[in-house]
Amino acid sequence: MRRQRLGRLVQQHEGRRGGQSNQIVRLPGRPPFVSRTRGPRALDEIPPREVAAVREILRKQEPTMSADELARRLAAVYGVGRLTTKIRSLLLGE
Repeated sequence: MRRQRLGRLVQQHEGRRGGQSNQIVRLPGRPPFVSRTRGPRALDEIPPREVAAVREILRKQEPTMSADELARRLAAVYGVGRLTTKIRSLLLGE
């Protein structure tokens, strides 16, 4: 990407799967993500770094929280009703 080579854009791979659809593109000097509500996005469309930031905020609020409780709270933040093994894994970064 020419703009990336010229330093006008920063591109990062989110690491879940290969391909261009997992690339995050932003302006230099901007934060790597903006934490926001899930909205119409599927849970697996939310960048892992965004979920990790919310997870870290929750952990700082209650450091002794169990992994199960953390998964439940993250599910509530993202409007997930049923906490399956796959969803739990996505939320906890496993």
